[in-house]
Amino acid sequence: MAERKRVAAVCYRKVGAQVEVLLVRTTLGERWTFPKGGIDPSDTSPAEAARREALEEAGVAGLIEGEALCPYRHLAVIGGGFFKEQEVVAYLLKVTGTGGAGEPGRNPKWWPLSQAYAALAENHSVVVSVEDLHRVLDAASARLERAGVEAPAAWIYDGGR
Repeated sequence: MAERKRVAAVCYRKVGAQVEVLLVRTTLGERWTFPKGGIDPSDTSPAEAARREALEEAGVAGLIEGEALCPYRHLAVIGGGFFKEQEVVAYLLKVTGTGGAGEPGRNPKWWPLSQAYAALAENHSVVVSVEDLHRVLDAASARLERAGVEAPAAWIYDGGR
């Protein structure tokens, strides 16, 4: 049986002059991440699957871009202390409203982008995964800038580089 392809939604909104990103807790609740999951046979596209995951996990609805931001590596817990590396393709979603409660335990939270970088690194022992997550935020920043969505100077996080 083939493994389902994985997608994520990088959910954002603009509050005043500030752009914020919505993150959810991982299944086990120990880290912050983007709403993500597998593509279902009923999904009309990978972007649609990412939009559905944002609704299911975070309870938000919005406009999803059809063009992917970028792929990233995710280490999924497969049980017994073992992990499996999966590729996840991220899509940008402009949140326009709520559509439900979301999954219990996901605790969606809005973060100014400069703080979202730190939140994604919290309790993460795998540097490669953190660098990939930060690369997704960098890609979102670049896409929003090209689209003319203003972002504060704090939008760019240098990650200590």
